[in-house]
Amino acid sequence: MAVVLRSILNTTDMVTLKTTDIAMTTSEAGVLPTRAAGLGLAVNLRPSSSNLSHDLKKWGSGVLLEGKTALVTGGGRGIGRGITEQFLAAGANVAIVQRRALDDDLAKESRVIHLAADLGDLAELPTVVEQTVTHFGGLDVLVNNGGVMWERNITDITPDEWDQMVNINLRAPIFLIQAAIPYLQQRHGSIINIGSIEGEAANPEHVLYCTSKAGVHAMTRALAVDLGEVGVRCNAIAPGWISSELSEKYLDSLSPDGSAREALNSLHPVGRTGTPRDVGDTAVYLASDRSSFVTGQVLVVDGGRTARLPMPAR
Repeated sequence: MAVVLRSILNTTDMVTLKTTDIAMTTSEAGVLPTRAAGLGLAVNLRPSSSNLSHDLKKWGSGVLLEGKTALVTGGGRGIGRGITEQFLAAGANVAIVQRRALDDDLAKESRVIHLAADLGDLAELPTVVEQTVTHFGGLDVLVNNGGVMWERNITDITPDEWDQMVNINLRAPIFLIQAAIPYLQQRHGSIINIGSIEGEAANPEHVLYCTSKAGVHAMTRALAVDLGEVGVRCNAIAPGWISSELSEKYLDSLSPDGSAREALNSLHPVGRTGTPRDVGDTAVYLASDRSSFVTGQVLVVDGGRTARLPMPAR
């Protein structure tokens, strides 16, 4: 049934309808008014080739990526782990590329394979793509999540440090994409690059990291232009402060009484820092057909932190 609302909703209201919330009446004429229970919304029901219950069910977490295969670099921990877990919940197969062994929970998952590789070695990148395709039968989604970060003043940066940062954070994604394109275009695939809000702004002594992530954002837009003609989309996610075991220890070291954590939370309009799942949920959307008209975008996932202008303390 195609549901046509005859009421104009206030744009500030968010209404979620379940199939059980709607009283449906039909006639041989095919059009009869009815009302959404408790909401007072007049609707017309017209016969359609689509099935409303089926469409709503497809939004369920276990269906959005059903039958799809994703390759996720650094997918065993941190943000990558959040992406992997949400992909699995959405029904996908996941190939995790990283040097570190997987923990037991991931290692025993039947829809996960671990491909040990060094992202800094260009010769290994085509191999992990081919191994993924051989094992799962194809490739639908590539997530360039693996990366490195450290603080260094501009006066202290060495050429080797520059090379390492750029090789992992920018060069590896480009050449992994190059290896994956022949398979992604067969399935109208999706590329998701993990950038950072530091590709848009900066913290002190992060010149190397900020430069590499700004490059990821620019690469994303350029690839969206180039790959659209072969049916491949390319987007980036720019996470803000995402909590991890390491970040929690850091905050505890600043103030055991929790004041540093409270101050950090207050920087975010939503009142908290992010979690790996927050990034994973966004990645599921970009990997799914629900975002088929979205490409060349850098989606900031930071709880509104960069949207808020700083104000003097009262």
